[in-house]
Amino acid sequence: MNDKFWLYIEPYVEIIVHKNSTLLYNTLNGKHLEYQDSPEIISLVKNILTPKNNRIISITNTDYTGKIICDFVKDLQQIHAGDIINKNLTLKKPFQFTPIINLQSDVKRFKKEREWIGNDILNNLFELTIFVNSKLADSPYQNEKAFKQIMFPYSGIEYQELSFNSILAISKSLSTSSPCTIKISGGNLCAHTEINNIILLFNSVKRKVKYIFNSSEFIENLEILNKINPTNSSITVNTFIRGTEEEFLEKIFTIRDYPIPVTFSSIIEDDSDMEKIASSIPDDYPNPHFLAPYYNGTNIAFFKSNVFTKIEEIFIEKQSQFKIQQKKKINTNLFGKLHILPNKDVYSGVNEKSIGNIGTSSLKELIYFEMARGKSWLKTRTSVIPCKYCNYQFLCPSISNYEYALGQFDLCNIQEHNMREKTHTHNN
Repeated sequence: MNDKFWLYIEPYVEIIVHKNSTLLYNTLNGKHLEYQDSPEIISLVKNILTPKNNRIISITNTDYTGKIICDFVKDLQQIHAGDIINKNLTLKKPFQFTPIINLQSDVKRFKKEREWIGNDILNNLFELTIFVNSKLADSPYQNEKAFKQIMFPYSGIEYQELSFNSILAISKSLSTSSPCTIKISGGNLCAHTEINNIILLFNSVKRKVKYIFNSSEFIENLEILNKINPTNSSITVNTFIRGTEEEFLEKIFTIRDYPIPVTFSSIIEDDSDMEKIASSIPDDYPNPHFLAPYYNGTNIAFFKSNVFTKIEEIFIEKQSQFKIQQKKKINTNLFGKLHILPNKDVYSGVNEKSIGNIGTSSLKELIYFEMARGKSWLKTRTSVIPCKYCNYQFLCPSISNYEYALGQFDLCNIQEHNMREKTHTHNN
């Protein structure tokens, strides 16, 4: 018999195969192999992946002594992704265990189990943002474009306010769910006629609560901090750097001692905004601070330099098999998040249509609807072009609001990389 070896690929190796390329990623050490325009290797990998073969195939001595398969085996060995076994060492084909990640959100299993409409379905709600009011759109940033990117501020042509009774009912509907974070946001929280009652209500809940303020209302209402429960609550302060005077920024960052955890978010549009905020924050400022890019329709160069994913960044941090499997099934940026507007409309993603109204549907029903249709929570890169044809589709971050804002799903330089790399590469 000429069949001398078993060729196998380890079960912890994630494999993506397309017509003219394939990627093998070792989830234990973060190393990878990539083959472009290598039809024999691509055919071999496809054969290995068939259910019948289960990542183990028989190869002949002639196969192994051929340069292509011999080099492929050496590549596998080099990144500890697979190897060969001499058939003289085993009587039968070795058993290969293929892991199956049992995600709570598996939509196929979910659709078969209609009784999931019970309380357990609330376990899929991780974050609920309640926009308690709106703000009149009196600046370029208080518009739908800004809201659909950074979820702030919520504005409209007329003032809207979610009643306290509606907010109370929403809070009560969460009582049987696993703890999810509640975010309280809007156009101007302090303008809500019952802001004090809202704070009292959420001071007593046994879950994390985050309040979202704009910087001007925050500075003008510092006394409100003393009303918020510091044991379960925190605050995020948003500042649009463009149009904000440096004196005001300095004023924000002169305050250090807060009775409650405060994080600052600076919304930036270009390099000058980054320089402006960098010069305003003291080196020893103790509170957390992060930057939130905003696409204004003209700053694509800034996004390409600072937001787009570069191929080398994908491999900086090792990704676990569970994390990759998650991104195959769900959108990890959007999954488990609902947004309730002042008019009671509910969104699973603000760039998709409303999934219903909290005044006429329960949270359970709304979650079931989103789980069944999967427009936001289950929107993965396999459903969009060009990502569905890319080897890095499950290594890249899940789709976010920025893809919708820019009107393209490939916020990366990967296609440029692929034009340069037309052979095979491996990373040690």
